[in-house]
Amino acid sequence: MTKRTITSKLSALGAAFLISLIWAPAVASALVTSNTSTNVTNTTTTTTTPTTQNNSQATRLNNIILRGNMELTRRLNNLSSLDSLINSSLKLTSSDKTTLNDQVSSTIAGLNTLKGQLDSATTVTAAINDVQSIVSEYRVYVFIYPKIHILKVADDQQIIEAKLSALASLLQTRLTQASKTGQNVSSLISQLATINSLISSAQTISSQVETTVVNLQTSTYNSNNSVLSGYNAQLQSARQSIMTAFSDAKTLVQGIESLTTSTTATKPAN
Repeated sequence: MTKRTITSKLSALGAAFLISLIWAPAVASALVTSNTSTNVTNTTTTTTTPTTQNNSQATRLNNIILRGNMELTRRLNNLSSLDSLINSSLKLTSSDKTTLNDQVSSTIAGLNTLKGQLDSATTVTAAINDVQSIVSEYRVYVFIYPKIHILKVADDQQIIEAKLSALASLLQTRLTQASKTGQNVSSLISQLATINSLISSAQTISSQVETTVVNLQTSTYNSNNSVLSGYNAQLQSARQSIMTAFSDAKTLVQGIESLTTSTTATKPAN
């Protein structure tokens, strides 16, 4: 073999080594230990496969952990906002508030533990199982979060309903006074009866929803995924009754004011 031929082969081997050094460190090691007559292309193919697979698995594992942490952080942030909703409720008892706060705190603690477990996962299978547990074990967005918001809506509506009921009592007093002066208030009394019926219906719905939902547990949802269905529709129905009662009350106030105006206009001068 001529010196020129040897030099050409060494140059080719050197170029292959530089390329492999840049693109695949494992290939460079294989080239150093291989016989100079070994086909460089074949060596690259057989030695990079395990490394490529390992890198792919590591990348996949890292991506799963990152995605899982994003979901965990989102849930933890939303759960942290629930305390203020619970504590600002006026109709919930102190015992109910404590129970709800404990439920939220327990879920937060569990998710934080799961986060540590996910971060230390060393296999794709373990990481996937941890990520699936975010949904299957803690039920943040399908149960706990909507449960607290349903209770808050029910609580707020009961406050409005109580104020409307107080207003209806005042209107009843005004109508009684007008009736004692001999004015015809029969139509107005009928309007008030409708208002009271709407308020009563709304109060019943809102109160029953709160009383029922406050006692629901995650285990209840696991046994029956539709356990919360229907409550939003019921509260919407109660809200519609409230809006109608309020509108009717404004009309009734105008009717009472008309009675007052009519009385003043017909009152004889001294």
